[in-house]
Amino acid sequence: MKHYINFLILIVLFQVNEATSQSIYFERTYDTLGFYYANCIKQLPEGGYIFCGSNYSISNAQDAAIAKIDSSGNVVWAKVFGGQNTDGAISIELCNDSTYFVFGIRDNISPQQSDIWVLKLDQNGDTLYTKSILLGAGTNVVRGSVATNDGGYALIGNTDTRGYGMNDFSLIKLNTIGDTSWIKTFGSTQSELGWAIQQTNDSGYILVGETSGFNASVVDIYIVKTDINGDTLWTWVSGIPNADFAKSVKQTQDGGFIVAGMCYDTVGGNYETLLLKFDSEGDLIWEKRLHNLNENTANSLMVLPDGGFVIGGTIESNSNFYNMYLVRTDSLGDTLWTKDFGGTSNYELGYSIALTADGGYIIAGSSDMNMTNAAYIVKVDSAGNLSTGIRKVNSQSDFIVFPNPATSLLNIVNNSGKFQKDLEYFVYNIQGVEVLKGKLEENFSQSVLDLASCSSGIYFIQIAINTIQIQSFKICLTH
Repeated sequence: MKHYINFLILIVLFQVNEATSQSIYFERTYDTLGFYYANCIKQLPEGGYIFCGSNYSISNAQDAAIAKIDSSGNVVWAKVFGGQNTDGAISIELCNDSTYFVFGIRDNISPQQSDIWVLKLDQNGDTLYTKSILLGAGTNVVRGSVATNDGGYALIGNTDTRGYGMNDFSLIKLNTIGDTSWIKTFGSTQSELGWAIQQTNDSGYILVGETSGFNASVVDIYIVKTDINGDTLWTWVSGIPNADFAKSVKQTQDGGFIVAGMCYDTVGGNYETLLLKFDSEGDLIWEKRLHNLNENTANSLMVLPDGGFVIGGTIESNSNFYNMYLVRTDSLGDTLWTKDFGGTSNYELGYSIALTADGGYIIAGSSDMNMTNAAYIVKVDSAGNLSTGIRKVNSQSDFIVFPNPATSLLNIVNNSGKFQKDLEYFVYNIQGVEVLKGKLEENFSQSVLDLASCSSGIYFIQIAINTIQIQSFKICLTH
């Protein structure tokens, strides 16, 4: 499995396409307040969307970031939350009073110790209160959440501070104000990672993820069905000879379950999307693999009104680069169509998908346009199209830097000409330490920044006015 490490940020706005008076489609990246990926997105009852993820803050390492956008993708507000250590927002739930619960991770002491973090925000994204769920010294992670039918919430993740072994599924039930009602763990003496949760029709829960225990050959899909109190009703382990993972689960109209993830294909030599259909008792009904010459993986899944499914994820596009991936299947898991979004020499990754009020889909993830990283949001129609006409992308940047990689001299071009005075630059190394700063001359069209004093490596260039960031770049310096 190929992995990609997210770094910093550059905002690239794309043209908004409107196919009809009722439906708006768009493709945008966001670096507002330093976004570099979006983990979860939801449509709001009043229209528009809210998404959460992480940013790279020079002073505060990684922070949690939440943004509200309107139906055209324009930012209504964006907020960042965090401290001096690494923080991140994993999922968001909408409350009936137009407030929000955000669930994330916080490193309170060191990278070796993390706690689950609960943020309650008002409709403007301002903090009402925060809480930490303290499971003990070690690594405690939340990877998904669900609003429960009693007005509370349930979280799925993993912990190495309690349970059976190295890491175990953690199921945490919260009440309406985010206080912990109970905690359950599931697993073996080996490692289990919990990725997704749904509350079921009987008020219990179904949890999916992966295990290296239970006699797994490499890593196997691990599924746990519980009752309303989190006590186990049944479990299922895949037993597929090669590595396989479950990333999303939903209950189907017949009371069974559909699970999406990925498995390794020894014939093609890469990963491919895997769909598993179960009945309500946990018996496997069918298995489908989305064979493709290029590697493709599923991170999210929705059940459609017609009984079919839509899957959001990532597909290898060209020469080890990746695109955001959208797949529509029928109720038997047979593919009706596929779409991918992004460039041929970039990483566009899909993490979360939601159905929209107009029958379309909105997908959230990340993109590294121009060698920088930003949250990436794509809104499409019910057929996965950005518009009914020819797709046209118009990128806009206030500043451009080149060459990249650079040897010692870096050119900064004032591309838009909107900013003429009081411009500053800041240069940070990969650890976030400031190594250079200075002022740019007024009314410049192109300026040269001398980086000869910096050793070879990755650096972040920030252009600002009175310390307020306008644009950021990631560059590679080679002497």
